[in-house]
Amino acid sequence: MATPTAEVALNIVDVHPDNHDLFESFLSITEEHYTESWPEEVCQNKWREHYSRTVTERMKTDVRRWLWLVEFEGKVVGLANFYLTGPQDQRIGTIQELYIRPAYRGRRIGYALFAKVKEELVKSDAKRIKASVAVDELGSMKFFENYGFRLERVNLVLNTDPEGEL
Repeated sequence: MATPTAEVALNIVDVHPDNHDLFESFLSITEEHYTESWPEEVCQNKWREHYSRTVTERMKTDVRRWLWLVEFEGKVVGLANFYLTGPQDQRIGTIQELYIRPAYRGRRIGYALFAKVKEELVKSDAKRIKASVAVDELGSMKFFENYGFRLERVNLVLNTDPEGEL
C-alpha cells in the first residue's frame, strides 16, 4: 500500500457558493472533470444549473462538506468535493470528486491532494473513507487501491426515462 506524500506544495482554497467567483471556478473545473469522465452527463440539459443548485443546497444544510480548489505553482489545477455522514462514533468520509487536470497529472499532485483530504476527514473523526468511482474509471480505481481502498459495493442503475439516460 502506498503512503501519500505531502512533498508537493499545494495551496488549498475553500470554496463556498456565496463566493461567486470561486464557486464559478469550481463549477468550471467540475464541468471539465465530467466532460472528460462522463460526457453523456454533461450533455444533459441544464447539467451545470442542476449541479450548482444541488451543491448549493447541500452546503446550506451540511456543515460537514468541503469544496476545494487546488492550486499548484499559482495555477488552479484541480478540485476536491468530500463530506462526512453519520453519528460521531460511526462517521464515514466520502470523496465524491477528486480531480486533477490532465496537464498536471503525473506530478504526484493527486497523491498530495488525497493526503490533505484524508487528513481533514480523519481530523473530523471519520472512521472510514469511501470514494465514488465509475466502473470504467480503472485509473481512479487503481489510484485509490494504492492507498488501501478495496472494492466493497457495486451500484446498479435502471434508467426509467424513455427520453434518455439520467
